[in-house]
Amino acid sequence: MNQEIELKLLIDPKDLEKLYKHPVISHYAENASPVELDISNTYFDTPNADLSQHGYTLRLRIIGNKAIQTLKRGGQVKNGLHERIERNIDLSTPTLDLSLFPQDIQKILMPFTKGLRPLFTTNFHRKIWMLVVSQSSVELVSDTGTISANGLKENICEIELELKSGDPASLWKIAKQLQKDIKLIPENKSKAERGYKLRTLGTRN
Repeated sequence: MNQEIELKLLIDPKDLEKLYKHPVISHYAENASPVELDISNTYFDTPNADLSQHGYTLRLRIIGNKAIQTLKRGGQVKNGLHERIERNIDLSTPTLDLSLFPQDIQKILMPFTKGLRPLFTTNFHRKIWMLVVSQSSVELVSDTGTISANGLKENICEIELELKSGDPASLWKIAKQLQKDIKLIPENKSKAERGYKLRTLGTRN
């Protein structure tokens, strides 16, 4: 499993155009125009959210004709900086297949396999820029869309700075430059955590 290090920041929708035209992008980005993707995620767990309670998140992601299943293990979160362990598996069909995970991950999932079912979804449009800051490579993305669970919806409008290689301090360096002109709020909750919370609210209603 690989380590994921990213800084997650909430942004007001009215400030998105300001972000897209910000000097940080024109100065550091390898690609002048962003790569744009429509992403659909379905999160799986038992009805009692046993996986989540044990610190794991299981997701099926669809991007166009590509399908990926991911298991994440909760790590540290501080001031919007998320450090997690994850394992991604490309799929030939858009259907969850736990047998494709390595044996150690299958062992983790075994107690929960029979009870797994879709609990909530996220659907969002993503814009991606690859930034090079000193000796570090950072992926800057903006996500806009919705989280849906039990008939309820919640908006997504955030940016993520994910470290691909180099020094994690580069994430803060970029964020501070953006924050000179744009109000950005550190977000300690992942989309999955927000989805679980929304599901709970929907269940109560």
